[in-house]
Amino acid sequence: MQFFSLIPVLIILLFLTYITITNRRAVICLVLANVMIFSFFILSFRIMEHEQSINTLIDLMFFPSDIFGYRFYTTVTSAFLHIDPMHILMNLIFLFLLGFPLEIKAGSRKVVIVYLISAVGASFLYAVLSYPNNTPALGASGAIAGLMGALVALYPKDEIPMFLGPIFLLRTPVYLAAMIFIITETAYAFASTGDNVARTAHIGGIMTGMVVGAALSRFAFKLKVHTKRYGVLEVLANTHELKRMLDRIKEEDNEEVARAWAEEFIKEARCPLCGRDLRLEKDEVGCDCGYRIKLKSRE
Repeated sequence: MQFFSLIPVLIILLFLTYITITNRRAVICLVLANVMIFSFFILSFRIMEHEQSINTLIDLMFFPSDIFGYRFYTTVTSAFLHIDPMHILMNLIFLFLLGFPLEIKAGSRKVVIVYLISAVGASFLYAVLSYPNNTPALGASGAIAGLMGALVALYPKDEIPMFLGPIFLLRTPVYLAAMIFIITETAYAFASTGDNVARTAHIGGIMTGMVVGAALSRFAFKLKVHTKRYGVLEVLANTHELKRMLDRIKEEDNEEVARAWAEEFIKEARCPLCGRDLRLEKDEVGCDCGYRIKLKSRE
């Protein structure tokens, strides 16, 4: 790896470390990492020698031959590279549309897990189906497709805002969006349109995301550490926003974060008896009118 290649790698590592430690703001951090790396290359082409900038970009983009050599790291670094403003803009729009629903439901760390593993899976399928050609690929679209795959595995009936071709729909069932995406990308892949889009990487990304999402559902989500403890708050979740917050509490694997979400939940909720504000004190939710809910003890 070249010296200047370490700068984008450091940017990626810093944001991933932040998400891992805090378990917050995964989508925002992924967006910032992509934008900062894109900006780095724009700046490098202005102040560095053209050949040096090109070599740095080549050092981080994915070539199918990389899966057989020491450059396996490019399966991840290539998911943070973009060729022009429209390329990164479209990818970041879909990162927001797919990443936020998954982060709200599953948590920030799981979004990163899906993103990174899907980037590897997208690169792998692209390499296998591209053989013997060694045409390079770059872009976040394969990793982002993995976010859709995870949503299909975890919450297939949820509705998300989504582009279906040229049409933007505010509420699209996840399974329908994924089905149309897979059919469309497969058709384009076999049609050989020559649009320089790695369709097979998109297919590899969404398939990998489905597998990772299923694995998270089978193992990680079985823990549900706070489902019983905060499940008693279900009676207060009488709005869409409160239900969303309660889901976030139940699926959080960090006690401090779950407690913080619970405090926010109580601030928004109202006493079912008198309609006044509630308060959370230790393991009890109460109101001045005498209404009380006892949280279940920690296991």
